[in-house]
Amino acid sequence: MASDEIQARCRRRALALAFVGLALSGCEAHTLPGAGGRGAGAGSSVVGRLTATAPDIRVERSGDPVSYAPGMLLRSGDRIRTGPATFATIDFTDGNTVYMNTGTWVMVGSIRVFLGEIFTAIIRAGASWEAYTNDLSAAAAGTQFLLRTDPRGTTVTVIDGRVRCTPTSGGAWRPFTITANQQISGTVRAYSGPRPVDARGAALWVEEAARRLKRAPVFRQPQIK
Repeated sequence: MASDEIQARCRRRALALAFVGLALSGCEAHTLPGAGGRGAGAGSSVVGRLTATAPDIRVERSGDPVSYAPGMLLRSGDRIRTGPATFATIDFTDGNTVYMNTGTWVMVGSIRVFLGEIFTAIIRAGASWEAYTNDLSAAAAGTQFLLRTDPRGTTVTVIDGRVRCTPTSGGAWRPFTITANQQISGTVRAYSGPRPVDARGAALWVEEAARRLKRAPVFRQPQIK
């Protein structure tokens, strides 16, 4: 009889543990989208639409791959990576546009560039924008600029308007503003410039991207003053 009682207690304990396990699983399944450090989930806000010149483009949401479709909605925290011969545009809900060069990897919300180059066109009056890398942030209002980053550092090139450059937290230099046809390059520790450049010459890839995406030429449109 003692043996039967012990077995009954073991069965009750096992059943209780099973209920606890089910309860914990239910809590994990109902975690709010975007909680934790892996990015935004399906319930996060829509920030724009993605269009690419080829399906050779990777989209990740909360660490999981998402199938690409032309004009697909992007949510805050999504990561996008273009292939070696693929351009893309992100048309944001605020009316502004980012072009992605080939071999570029970004995260959307405020746009973070992990690798490669973007062209940012701030076209809506009064709109402000910030793009950032591990080295610096580039904040602008009513402007067009390029931002390129790789393991050596970050380069900002202003085509039109003004861009304020600020090192990331703990940076060793003070924020400052650069204007049209100026460029800086640097890291969080130091930078060189501003130096004069042919900014539109540096942005020839943007016109090629617009042509392949069947969009109007970018730099024939009236510039923002």
